[in-house]
Amino acid sequence: VISNGTTAITQAAPQTILVAMIGTTAAPSATVAGSILFAGGTVATRCSNGAPIATNTLPNDGSTSTVTVQAATVPVTLTDFNATLLNCQPSLNWITETEINSDRFEIERGNNNNADWTTIGIVTANGNTTAKYTYSFIDKNLNVSSEKVLYRLKMIDKDGQYKYSEVLAVFINCKTQQLLVFPNPVQTGKLYISITGASGKTDATLLSISGQVILKKIINNGTDYLNILNVANGVYVLNIKDGNGLDKKVKVFIQK
Repeated sequence: VISNGTTAITQAAPQTILVAMIGTTAAPSATVAGSILFAGGTVATRCSNGAPIATNTLPNDGSTSTVTVQAATVPVTLTDFNATLLNCQPSLNWITETEINSDRFEIERGNNNNADWTTIGIVTANGNTTAKYTYSFIDKNLNVSSEKVLYRLKMIDKDGQYKYSEVLAVFINCKTQQLLVFPNPVQTGKLYISITGASGKTDATLLSISGQVILKKIINNGTDYLNILNVANGVYVLNIKDGNGLDKKVKVFIQK
């Protein structure tokens, strides 16, 4: 039963009833069958005062129909996208939780103004899975003059539909210490941190203004993020610290 409506229907006048359905079908298509009955086909033959409706035609008191639902492509559920530096070469890593009809990932590299993108590689997708799946790609042909490089994923389904991941900014001058925190102010659930020149594993700690530890994560040279989805709006301090003297602090504004 999807509705127990009480809308009055004018005598001898047709009535159009719209049924809205929300959902996803992963198969090629699905058919939903149903029927419309008016108070069991008996009460509908009487007026509100109980008197019979002489002109009522009982066969018209019910209707059966079917609705065909065309398969909808479910976007890839991307749960992680980060980059580490291996011998100063960006290694992109990403994790999916759900893939339906997924075909491939195209890795794109962009310039600093985020306007010019070039496809630098293709990774074949798993296709169909409801389990976590990990992918990686190393940019071995990086030859740019800029110290900061942008990356994004183009996630393409078998039917040609696609969507883009978030953009990762990665520093590639590995001989100097660099730190980039973005976006700032943060208006989404992720605070990205891109570093170079750190010694091994590095602590990224988000502190309140009073010094209370809110979040802490170990990161490597490259680009990673802190999940701040459950952090209240306000002003915080991000402390990046390694075991070889790197100690940088950045004021972070969270405005979700």
